[in-house]
Amino acid sequence: VTAIEVAPGELSLAAGESESLAARATFADGSTGDISSLVSWASGDTGVCTVSNQEGRKGRVEGVALGQTTVTATLSQLRGQATVDVTA
Repeated sequence: VTAIEVAPGELSLAAGESESLAARATFADGSTGDISSLVSWASGDTGVCTVSNQEGRKGRVEGVALGQTTVTATLSQLRGQATVDVTA
């Protein structure tokens, strides 16, 4: 894996709503593939949104309160990020 991209790169949702993010890897040969279930997901501010690492729900973002934060997908030393805006 040479790069990780999180899609969508920007997500807007209301507090109490949930949406899924996906992580795509770019491999050394230029091919890509979904690695959403292999990465570790983290929210930059769990007071704004949470993101699940539970099997079957990995990458599921839930809005908590008004604000903006970054959700990061990490695999080894590689990271991909998305911006999450939570509206009232």
